[in-house]
Amino acid sequence: IIKGFAEGLRAVGKVKSPVYFVFLTGMIWVCYYAMFHVCFNCLAGTSSLGFSEGITGFVFGTFTVMLTPGGIGAYPLAMREILNKVYFLPVTLGFSLGWLSWIASFISVVTVALFALLFLPIYNKNKNDPTP
Repeated sequence: IIKGFAEGLRAVGKVKSPVYFVFLTGMIWVCYYAMFHVCFNCLAGTSSLGFSEGITGFVFGTFTVMLTPGGIGAYPLAMREILNKVYFLPVTLGFSLGWLSWIASFISVVTVALFALLFLPIYNKNKNDPTP
């Protein structure tokens, strides 16, 4: 695992613009957290909680997405347990937040993927043209 991680870090140096790549990667994570935080504020029971509570749920929830295919099923369970065991919130609230944020993330990823599938061929239409 460590060898593969190191290889991945070396690969970042090989991209055309490594600083821009790292910047965009960071912005993707900022957007994921912002989407999670919007869901966090949608529920009355979690809307009064702050940034540290939100980042705790986000970070631990992210591990479930890595461990299971897309986090389906495991993500809501992780949210339930984190919010219940760490912040003593009702399990139903944590489970609801987990499903709400997982569904929001799923819908946004599918929507952007469909948009890319439709419009990237149009955008790249002339990029593979060998004539000058």
